[in-house]
Amino acid sequence: MNENQRELAKRLLKEGKHVREVARTFSVHPATLYRLLTPAASA
Repeated sequence: MNENQRELAKRLLKEGKHVREVARTFSVHPATLYRLLTPAASA
């Protein structure tokens, strides 16, 4: 996922979309979203 996709995913999650739904939108596994969107992922 590129930076724009990550930002959009964050916004969708903030709006109340389910992780599975957002993951499906970007054709990624839900675990990928969790990994990309958590602060620990950049450590």
